[in-house]
Amino acid sequence: MTDRDDFALIRAFGDEPRRLRALWDDDGSVRVFGTDDDSIPYPSAYVYEFEAQLYADLRAAYTRGDRAALAALWGRARPLREQALN
Repeated sequence: MTDRDDFALIRAFGDEPRRLRALWDDDGSVRVFGTDDDSIPYPSAYVYEFEAQLYADLRAAYTRGDRAALAALWGRARPLREQALN
């Protein structure tokens, strides 16, 4: 694993946006960390660069249950690149 971790925007079950720490494993996969510092492997297709305003907009749409807005907002998310956490 790399020795630097950072926050990422995670597309969780039901399109719920989550702000979690993420690390790239040496094999190119991503691990995300919960509040208890346990990590799990996570599909890199659902891990994005963290942007505060986009996260706030996603949370608001998720809370409202606005599926159309969520789809449009997730379309703006930039996939996380390994360099973003190194």
